[in-house]
Amino acid sequence: MSRANLAEAGAFGELRLSCILAFQHGFGVADAVTIGDPVDLSWARRFALWAAYAFGQPLPPAWPGVGRNAFAHESGIHADGALKDRGNYELYDDSTLGPFPADWYVREGRVVLTGEYGGKAGFRHVMDGLGIELKPGTEDLVFALVQLCASATGKPLTDDELRLIAGYPRELTLLFPGMLGD
Repeated sequence: MSRANLAEAGAFGELRLSCILAFQHGFGVADAVTIGDPVDLSWARRFALWAAYAFGQPLPPAWPGVGRNAFAHESGIHADGALKDRGNYELYDDSTLGPFPADWYVREGRVVLTGEYGGKAGFRHVMDGLGIELKPGTEDLVFALVQLCASATGKPLTDDELRLIAGYPRELTLLFPGMLGD
């Protein structure tokens, strides 16, 4: 997929998200008519940031709903209006789209990561820090999968990716036939 295709897909994604939010929260439309199946958008922010990370394309800060500045107000009249009644300038509540993920690898200060070149001590430190309990007898397999996945992406793994690997190590070995000493 080319960068142009990614940009186009992202723009349509923004348009779709904006339309869904407008129909769910704008001007009483949701109360007057049902349009399609209910859509749970509490995953939207996490998914948008993961997609931006996975494709190596930064998420624009002002991107509707999911950008870090989507609910930022600087202009005097906008800031004053938002402080008095957020509904003046915000169609929906910030929490509608879920929290911003606080992934392990983006923490500030000294951070021990686990990945392609990591050792067991760092691996255990990250897994313990995320509260991930490994199934008995899977530590070596999960460790090897973390190294392989980090090597394949060339990036630190997100918290969700680490949870997926720890939760389904046997199933994920199918992605690496003959590479895990099986």
